[in-house]
Amino acid sequence: MTSSTSTLLRHLPSCRFAFAYGSAAFKQHGHTYNKNTMLDLILAVEDSQAFHSANIAQNPTHYSMFAKCGANAVAELQRSAGAKVYYNPFVSLDGQLVKYGVVDEKDMLDDLLNWNTLYVSGRLHKPVNILQLPDSDSTIQDALAFNLRAASTVALLTLPKQFTEFDLFVAISSLSYTGDFRMAGAEKKGKVESIVRGNFSAFHTLYAPVFQSLVDIKLSGTQDTLIHNPMHGISVVELEDNVNIPSGIKSRLSPEKNAQDNIHDALKDIVGESSILQALVGIISAGPVKSTKYAAEKLRKAWL
Repeated sequence: MTSSTSTLLRHLPSCRFAFAYGSAAFKQHGHTYNKNTMLDLILAVEDSQAFHSANIAQNPTHYSMFAKCGANAVAELQRSAGAKVYYNPFVSLDGQLVKYGVVDEKDMLDDLLNWNTLYVSGRLHKPVNILQLPDSDSTIQDALAFNLRAASTVALLTLPKQFTEFDLFVAISSLSYTGDFRMAGAEKKGKVESIVRGNFSAFHTLYAPVFQSLVDIKLSGTQDTLIHNPMHGISVVELEDNVNIPSGIKSRLSPEKNAQDNIHDALKDIVGESSILQALVGIISAGPVKSTKYAAEKLRKAWL
């Protein structure tokens, strides 16, 4: 986290938890960056309606015309569908172009623990810059730790008998993209591999202690060392009993499929639905002009 990034929150109403993510926070291999590269933020707040009410008064230009309907309507749209995140894109904070999303803390915790949408939880599978974290309450820290254990467990279930540390981090990063409709054309080919290549050491720092305690695997910190998969060939019954597999996955398990197919289909179902609904919410929250601009920028990055 840079000092400039850490001061961005002073321009917004208070939040319980906040983090910066995406290519502007952690560079992707092969990407070029400039002052117009948009930084992605997510803020978890106790009461979204109260946050939007204060923010509309403080920063009215951050919002589209939809905010004319009032903070209650904004919060209702946020909570009603998709990932339950309301984004304001193309906002300038201290000269940095920012897209920030607002989510109720309880909805974020629900996703971290249950993977109902794999939206906020999926972004937190990867290295992020944490900007705000409460010191006196361990609820969020505990949920973040579970989310990493869950990502590690589920990723192992998608991998073969042997794999490399690079393969492992690609598998973890791929979880929240499985079934995402944007991967069909609005995201750059090889995006997941680029994320890992550009941030391999950060992934290692994040996951080495998790794997050491979870399955007694000591990650070497090198990309090509082979690792034996301790969960290869696990049965569906064992999946149901595993405490590190979120309920969003367990509720979609079928005894007629093997474990790997179950995991893939469950991820595809969760991410597919939430990504489409979140995109529709984003069109309303950002407005037609910013939505078109954002889509065009995504396509430019994907195809150029």
